[in-house]
Order: sequence, then structure tokens, then C-alpha cells
Amino acid sequence: MELGKNAVVAELRSNSNKKAKYLISSRLSKIKNDLSYCDLSGINFSKMNFNKINFSFSNFGGSNITSSNFKNCNFRGANLGGSNMGYSNFLNSDFECTNMSGINMPYSKAINASFKGAALSGSYMAYCSFKKVDFSDSYLWGAFLRGSDLSGADLSGAYLNGSDLKGVNLSNANLNSTILRGSNIKNLKIKRSDAKGLILALGLVKKERLRKMQLKDLLLILENKHVLIL
Repeated sequence: MELGKNAVVAELRSNSNKKAKYLISSRLSKIKNDLSYCDLSGINFSKMNFNKINFSFSNFGGSNITSSNFKNCNFRGANLGGSNMGYSNFLNSDFECTNMSGINMPYSKAINASFKGAALSGSYMAYCSFKKVDFSDSYLWGAFLRGSDLSGADLSGAYLNGSDLKGVNLSNANLNSTILRGSNIKNLKIKRSDAKGLILALGLVKKERLRKMQLKDLLLILENKHVLIL
């Protein structure tokens, strides 16, 4: 790791959050916005704004990243496990193959972001806005997503076994090869056209039998599970 990076990280770690905000804006340009492969664990990044920063393969373990804004940032391969990321915004940011297990991330918003292949097991992501976000092939075992909006999201190949989806909006989401077995789906919201994909994801009916069933029968199964049809 370059000396410039070491110096910036050391300053961030030794200064208060208020001073760190100044350091972020004044120092990052000198290291070409590159904080990849850095140990950023335990640093207070709350209420900061980041644009076009490369955080790839860095360690944020246990960091405070609440109420912050990230635009065009690269977190690919980073470790964010156990971090606090609530009330933050992520625009055009890349979290592919990132470790985010056990993160605390309520009331956050992601726009045009990718969590493809990310590890999000045991994460707390309640009341978030994830419209049209890419969660394909991600691992969300036991994730708490209650009240979040995942309408139009790509959940193809994602594992959400045992997750809490109460009140979640999954209308028009891609549920191809998604696994939702054992999840809480009370008041889950879908469109009529999503019924077949949801039933397959929940493992309620085998594929062979599903082909022979009419839409009204599929909707009845889901209504009995307290799923809301929009």
C-alpha cells in the first residue's frame, strides 16, 4: 500500500469525525481517490459525502458509516461485516462480492447499485428503498428486510432462506431461481404476474404441478399465506 494511503488512513483514524470530514475532501484527491486494500475498521465515517472513491478490498469491519452519501463508489470485494450503515444513500455504487454479513442498514436507499454475489446474511435492512437494485446470486439468509421496497429488483439466484419479508414490496422483481424457503411473507406485496415465481421460490408447489395450475389457484395459495396481490 502506498505511503499516501497510509498517511490518509492514519489521519482519519486519529482525528475526530468533524476533522475527518475536512481530511476526506482535502486528501483524497492527492491519492487519486484510491482507498483500496486499506484497513478502515473502526473509523467514524458518519455524515460524510463520497464521490468516485475506490474502496475495493478494504476492511470496514465495525465502522460507523451512518447518514452518509456514496456516489459512484466501488466497494467490490470489501469487508463491511458488522458495520453500521443506516440512513445512508448509495447511488451508482458497486458492492459486488462484498462481505456485508450482519450489517445494520435500516432506512437506507440504493439507486442503480449492484449487490450481485454479496454476502448479506443476518443483515438488518428494514424499511430500505432498493427499487430495481441488482441482488442476483447474493446471500441473504436470515436477513431482516421488513417493510423494504424491492420492486423491480433482480433477485435471480439469490438465497433468502429464513429471511423476514413482512410487508416487503416484491412486485415485478426477478425471482428466477430465487430461494425463499422458511421466510416470513406476511403482507408481502406482489403483482398477479409474480405469483408463479413466488410460489416456486417458496417451494410451495413442485414445478411439474405448477404448470397445470390456473392463476386463480396460485393466487388463492398466496392469499392464504397473507400475501397481498396489488
